[in-house]
Amino acid sequence: MTHGASPFTAREGDILDAIAHGLSCREIGAALGISESTVRKHRSNMFAKVGAHNAAGLVVVARLRGWLRQPQGPPGRSSALRA
Repeated sequence: MTHGASPFTAREGDILDAIAHGLSCREIGAALGISESTVRKHRSNMFAKVGAHNAAGLVVVARLRGWLRQPQGPPGRSSALRA
């Protein structure tokens, strides 16, 4: 796979980073101030954009293409959405 511009919106990028850090849809929604169903809709849109079938596949594609904005930190959820 080649590197290139991310096909994701800024909000999808926020959600992608949170997914990569292991947050659930509920946790992402609470952190971003949006509903869990909105997070699920964004996630579904991202799956369709890259042909992924699940969150793991989405993260693999994003890592291979260099689309994750935040470097992978140590395990844990507390720092996943910090700016």
